[in-house]
Amino acid sequence: MERVVIPLHIGDSDIELAFDQGCVATADAKLDLAEIEIELKHGDRSEVARLAKKLMRITPFTLSVRSKAELGYALLEGPLDAPVFAEPVMMAREVTVADAFATAGFACLRQIAGNEGAVRNGDPEGIHQMRVGLRRMRAALSLFKDMLHDRKVKRLKRELKWLTEQLGPARDFDVFVNETLTPYRAKHPDRQEFEILEHDLERTRNAGFATARAAAGSKRFCSALLDCALWLLDGDWRNDTDALTQALRKRPARAFARDELARRIRKIGKRGRKLERLDWRKRHKLRIAVKKVRYGREFFATLRCDGRKAGRKLDSALKELQNELGILNDMRVHLERAREFASAGKAAKKAFAIGCLTGREESSASDVLTKALAAGKRLQKAA
Repeated sequence: MERVVIPLHIGDSDIELAFDQGCVATADAKLDLAEIEIELKHGDRSEVARLAKKLMRITPFTLSVRSKAELGYALLEGPLDAPVFAEPVMMAREVTVADAFATAGFACLRQIAGNEGAVRNGDPEGIHQMRVGLRRMRAALSLFKDMLHDRKVKRLKRELKWLTEQLGPARDFDVFVNETLTPYRAKHPDRQEFEILEHDLERTRNAGFATARAAAGSKRFCSALLDCALWLLDGDWRNDTDALTQALRKRPARAFARDELARRIRKIGKRGRKLERLDWRKRHKLRIAVKKVRYGREFFATLRCDGRKAGRKLDSALKELQNELGILNDMRVHLERAREFASAGKAAKKAFAIGCLTGREESSASDVLTKALAAGKRLQKAA
């Protein structure tokens, strides 16, 4: 590895700018590298952010979330573009709310950026895991929203929403084909109408994968990740002079987590009591609320805001409620996606096949709703 190091003194800060070029290699694999590293030796981290932004205007580059050592181990263990799952979020018990948000945000960013290769290669699990990372990031923005008032938040949310939408069709159709159509086809291999539907769904799923690959390889994707990283590092949210916001930034994250998650769980419990009367939109919102709490509990897990036994009961009830609400939501998504084919060629045969598949799912909706209600009651007892 060849390295050129340029020491910089900017304002009152000392920064090391390093250019690395070479490769990471094992006995069976090799990866060429060209990297820029910016290390703050002393001073204000805002200078690091400003320097990175200047470099972005000079030359295009992507955000690297793995060290050279991590890349080497990844080469030994398997393909570099394997799906990346959520990592444990490590927080010290005395961490402040501001640092807790940054820690959680960077963990989400690592999962999003870490799945770029898998998405560009059309790996279904990589697409799913990038979507999970995006949902976790959006959950973090929601959990800490009382501290985030700068204008960059709206733009960041818009970019996260855009990327989520680019990945959505690939994931939705992949789940529909693998979990609904394929099992049914295995039981009825001679039904011609399902063969027609399968062909069209495969074509649409492939188009969804192409859209996802294009998004992950776009300048917009790279720019969004870099902007997010720099914002987490030194965004205006860190310097808001509002007295209440300043107090919140400095508040112990353990106390904040306990209060914020308890408040959200109470709201979920109230809505869960009338679950059978909610339309699909309100059920979907409830499901998102449950997800945010689950992600929040993952973010704050090392702070141990509750006892282990009580925490396990709470996590179990939240997981079950989310799973059942997720099944109900999948049924709705499958119905919407399937209807897109009913107006195309050979509509009658495809409509019949769609009716068989979605009708089969709808027949189990009552049982799923009953399980969701039971999970909601368990959650109220555990809270």
